[in-house]
Amino acid sequence: MNQLTLIPAAPSIDSARAVVRKPVILSQCNHILAHLRAGHTLTPAEAYERFGSLALHSRVAELRERGYNVTCTIRTGNGHRWGEYQLVRDSAA
Repeated sequence: MNQLTLIPAAPSIDSARAVVRKPVILSQCNHILAHLRAGHTLTPAEAYERFGSLALHSRVAELRERGYNVTCTIRTGNGHRWGEYQLVRDSAA
């Protein structure tokens, strides 16, 4: 009977600086920040559709804690209200 031996993959190493590099997995916050930095606005429905975020207001609060100036404009239509978030360009973070 043949046995299969599994050998874990070694992490990639940057030999010039001897730093172990882990795969980059962007968090919802980072996805949202990248979207806003690109000059786009974002609504809760768009955040759910694009990034799977059910609580955009919470992610925006985290970005504000990190020093980003994110504004919210209340929009209305078809009997509904929602917030539209935008990054103010002079954010220092």
